[in-house]
Amino acid sequence: MKSLKCQNCGAALKKSENYEIYNCKHCGSTYKELSKLENPESEIKDLVGKTNELIDEIKSNEIDKLQNEIKFLENEYKLTHHPSIIQKIKIAQNKLSAIQLQ
Repeated sequence: MKSLKCQNCGAALKKSENYEIYNCKHCGSTYKELSKLENPESEIKDLVGKTNELIDEIKSNEIDKLQNEIKFLENEYKLTHHPSIIQKIKIAQNKLSAIQLQ
């Protein structure tokens, strides 16, 4: 029997006692045998759709976080005029730009 390896970390996968599921004890990833899926194409499309939704949600949360950080730093700079704050604002703005371009 062919040994299956985790796509995330390369460790050997162990078959779960229930159903056709493989678990990686090293990183916690879980895999389901494609041959055991009832309708592989639709299940994969659903998984891709859910993954894209999660990516969009994470991106949105990160954008909100960076925008709040920039506002906070701008207010802090107005109060203190500390030169290091300008660099922190630029770093946050660069991160925000990079995320928005993705």
